[in-house]
Amino acid sequence: MTAPGRVLEHVAAEIDVDTYARFGDSFSVYHSLRYNCCYSYKEESANFSSNVQMFQQDLKARSGNQVLSSAMAGNPGDAIEAGIRLWSGCTLEKNQDRAMEWWVRVALDKHSSGTPAPRRLRVHALSCLAYAQWELKTLPDDEPGVWNIDSVYRAAVFADDCVSLGFVSPIVLQIGAKIRELMKVPQIPEARHPRFKNLEFLWEAIDARDKEVQKAKQKRDTKVARAPTAYVCAAKGCGIEGTRKSALLKCAGKCPPEMKPSYCSKECQKADWKRHKPVCIGKSKDAVNQPASPTASRDITSVSDDIDLPLRTDGREVSIEVPNPQGGSTMMTTRTLEPRVLRDIRELAEQRALEKQAL
Repeated sequence: MTAPGRVLEHVAAEIDVDTYARFGDSFSVYHSLRYNCCYSYKEESANFSSNVQMFQQDLKARSGNQVLSSAMAGNPGDAIEAGIRLWSGCTLEKNQDRAMEWWVRVALDKHSSGTPAPRRLRVHALSCLAYAQWELKTLPDDEPGVWNIDSVYRAAVFADDCVSLGFVSPIVLQIGAKIRELMKVPQIPEARHPRFKNLEFLWEAIDARDKEVQKAKQKRDTKVARAPTAYVCAAKGCGIEGTRKSALLKCAGKCPPEMKPSYCSKECQKADWKRHKPVCIGKSKDAVNQPASPTASRDITSVSDDIDLPLRTDGREVSIEVPNPQGGSTMMTTRTLEPRVLRDIRELAEQRALEKQAL
């Protein structure tokens, strides 16, 4: 059974060459901070790709020193932006302590303008502080798997403060969901300390999100039950599902509509042909090599053996259930990864889950 609230999404967006040349991996950190801390979780999926372009434009529009000068003059929005640039190293020399100082000023209304920061900006600052403390739970010199439980708690407190002010960002949900998992691990009694249980606002947000996910799952299960062949890849052992009917490719043969299978890829269609052939009345070559789809341009791009993950650009959203090492499973959803890559990820997760059980 899929654990409520544990849904992963893989989305790819184009980063222009100039941005990557100037900032490299620092832009990924910059984007992660703004995307996970300065938007409600309800906005995150719809705005991901457009935000990449907007963030690139923002970095080009003003230098780090311009943002820093504005922050020093008392602009709380630029105080948050200065912190994000300092934390990531985009346009300013990386300095995580200074970054947190700027966020604390806004969160605690201590910036120099003399007027209170709007609540909208205060919660963004609190969310950034939660992100920072969560990142600091492990340090480069720490042993693998060793976490600073005090840093975890500070992250949870900032997340709880965010929710108390009516703001639930992606990082708030990530922190709450992970801590709830840790509470169930017998080897980590520190996570069950009363101080964690007292974060009522955070747990209310996690419970509410779990209910949303469960409700969405029930709604989807009802749709799938009405037309199972339209939502689940028919190839044995594949397990990939389409979030919509149009996400999978239907057989182009003359098989009856109620028995017409759908596939995540041509690879799966060919693998399933021996089983489906007796049903597919047409039995034509086209039925094997040309899965039906709303447009003829929906061919799946080939999977290469390059180091970079092969990406699709057809926009079809599919998902796969992946085992979670802590128990249960996670639905991974993507519009860009090839079906073959998704199955490889599942296989790797299954291996790790078995290794964990053997310990």
